[in-house]
Amino acid sequence: MEQDGNPAKAETTVDFGEDGAEYIVTLYHVLPGGENDGSPDIVSRSLKLSGKVTFLLEKDGPAYLYNKTTNEYILGYNGFSHSSYWVTFSKKS
Repeated sequence: MEQDGNPAKAETTVDFGEDGAEYIVTLYHVLPGGENDGSPDIVSRSLKLSGKVTFLLEKDGPAYLYNKTTNEYILGYNGFSHSSYWVTFSKKS
């Protein structure tokens, strides 16, 4: 879910399985021109996820990640209009 330019939206659906699990959801921010490619800014949080979930990454300067299935805000980052963002999901062990 990476977007460059402004405004931008990206949507994806992930199947976390019926039983689900605890995941760390991380939003990465890279400055225009790749100034911080080696160490992007990150925000993250832990969430219990199960079943099929549709996520929406939306930006118009700041970026926001939503759980579109439940209409819940997950996290955001106050970046710049031409910053790039991407999201990862890591299962907690």
